[in-house]
Amino acid sequence: MTRELYRVFVDETGDRGWGSKSSDIFVLSAIIVRDRDLAQIEAALSRIKRTLGKPDHATLHWAENIKDHSQRKLVAREIGGLPISITNVIVMKRHVDPETTRLNDATSMYNYAVRRLVERLSFYMQKRGGEAVVTFAHVRRFPYQKLHDYLDRLRASDTYIRWNLFTGKPKIDQPNRVPGLQAADLVAGCLWAALTTDRYGAYETAYLREIYKLLFIGPNRKITSYGMNIVGEDGAMDHFPWWANFVRACARDARG
Repeated sequence: MTRELYRVFVDETGDRGWGSKSSDIFVLSAIIVRDRDLAQIEAALSRIKRTLGKPDHATLHWAENIKDHSQRKLVAREIGGLPISITNVIVMKRHVDPETTRLNDATSMYNYAVRRLVERLSFYMQKRGGEAVVTFAHVRRFPYQKLHDYLDRLRASDTYIRWNLFTGKPKIDQPNRVPGLQAADLVAGCLWAALTTDRYGAYETAYLREIYKLLFIGPNRKITSYGMNIVGEDGAMDHFPWWANFVRACARDARG
């Protein structure tokens, strides 16, 4: 049986450090799109640029050139209308013991988050009868050979991941060359706004509400197993005032 080709684009938000000044949260966000639907992502990014008065060659970046609420609502609406699925791995660093989990440095934490993400991507491909080409956004000062070495070790030892559902090794590229990576950055930004407080102590969930139906929900309708996989102790997300209602809404509405 011939499997349908999918493209997966992955970006991150938050930092990989463990120091007192590091972010409390690290997120890997992936968008999954059929190869035949790839042009719709490029068209949506062009519409966003046109509406916001940005040049065609601009690289859209949530934190750098999409800053006010109205711009972000527009972006989230455009993303919410795309034929994509979304999956995320969220590392709740203050709810993880870095010593007992061996996630005590930036590389090991990043690699472990990638492992969780790859698992979910393989589950998705198995469910949809697809195979994936995966592209990661370049991360500054990250030794990617360590990622490739880690994935090679996983291939040799981890039979839980359906490795045959991936085409070649993951690619690493820049968002200014790969529109799908810009879309992944925008998805990560929608999630980041809901996970971190503004200067008045409020969480902004408006953007996440525009895209939550695209989250990969899986057969058990449990969002934390698939589309919002949490690395951290039980209850790590419970302090977010929006979390309980969000979990229920995903179980009811998410279709990814």
